[in-house]
Amino acid sequence: SVDLPVEMVTNSSWKTLADSVRNFALLDLAVQFGLEQDRSDKAKWRSASADISARSQSFCISINDNKFFDHYAGKGGIGAIDFTMHIQNCSFQEAVEKLANERPSTNLQAPTQEKRPKCNIRDETRWEAVRNYLVNERRLPADQVNRLHAEGLLAADSRQNVMVFRHQLAENFERGEAIGANLRGTIPNATGEIFKGLTPGTAREDGYFWFQQGEGKINRVVITESAIDAISYSALNEFANATVFLSTDGQGAIPVEALRQIIDREGEIILAHDRDRQGEHLAWQVAQQFS
Repeated sequence: SVDLPVEMVTNSSWKTLADSVRNFALLDLAVQFGLEQDRSDKAKWRSASADISARSQSFCISINDNKFFDHYAGKGGIGAIDFTMHIQNCSFQEAVEKLANERPSTNLQAPTQEKRPKCNIRDETRWEAVRNYLVNERRLPADQVNRLHAEGLLAADSRQNVMVFRHQLAENFERGEAIGANLRGTIPNATGEIFKGLTPGTAREDGYFWFQQGEGKINRVVITESAIDAISYSALNEFANATVFLSTDGQGAIPVEALRQIIDREGEIILAHDRDRQGEHLAWQVAQQFS
């Protein structure tokens, strides 16, 4: 195979280059281009990021495999090139170049269709900026942020979002596979809002962000609404016994069986929710499952 920068591709290779990027997964591109999955209709994607919100055009797009349709514009297309041309408002050639530059190299002789990952593709080159956001703006301890990054629980994506990974939770708080991630933007949009979303395929009721402090059998679980709350709580409170800090992502779903094991051995469950009506409601929702 021959790897060439996009600007060095000759006209005779252009069709091959276009064919190599045409089948990129549209769901991945939707996230990379700053679209956010509609909470009430998972098949639709809407404008979300600063890049798109600042433009006059907005989007409400249905994605079905390699096909898409923009309900606002009343038109759609097939494949990654059409999708990029529509979202980025660019020419065919510009779309191919953008897509080719999304990956480390362009294989001109053996184009392959990449399997869509369960989570966004991590971008280690963006981690330092994301780390600075967590440490300097959110005031989280640098050593703890570094540790959670090293353990694969925190990362950065290509749009400089914080990636908070959710894992399945097995018996006795054994960590299962990563089944998705939350996204939190680090750059406010034109109206000062911060992007929040999920990677494609992630369900808020499945999997948890959690980490343990201390060695030995777990006798305490602290439940918070967000990952940043969990990290903050652990930084402000030191416990002698092994403790798990777990985020529900603002939902009522909790690992009931794992928590029952803690209660059965007379351990402690701490509900550290926000001090507002929603936080109180969620705390009572959790407590009622053990009454």
